[in-house]
Amino acid sequence: MQIIPLKNKYGLTEDDINNLSALIVDGRSLEELFEHFQDKMNIEQIFIAAGILAREMFDMSLQELSPDLIAERRRLSQDKHDEWESKRNSQQLLGMIRNFLEDLSLLELELQVAAAKS
Repeated sequence: MQIIPLKNKYGLTEDDINNLSALIVDGRSLEELFEHFQDKMNIEQIFIAAGILAREMFDMSLQELSPDLIAERRRLSQDKHDEWESKRNSQQLLGMIRNFLEDLSLLELELQVAAAKS
């Protein structure tokens, strides 16, 4: 991991790295990053640090980057899945009832034909 050298080389704290990461994720410009970190690094150092963090974030899974987003997506998809499953079960039940009624209709027709023949 290349984040450790950021701490050693530029004297960044864990909070600084988290803030820089958050600013990158928010889509802030290099100028805005410089305004935020001008007391710790010059523009070239910020550019290098942002590049290292961006590369690290690119290699991370979405679960690691934003666990809250994943939890929210799971919650929403679980609600939709439950709704879909309920609808599917209802459709299966309706299909079974429809097949049963068709079988009853065929049986009734066979009985009427048999009664008409006798």
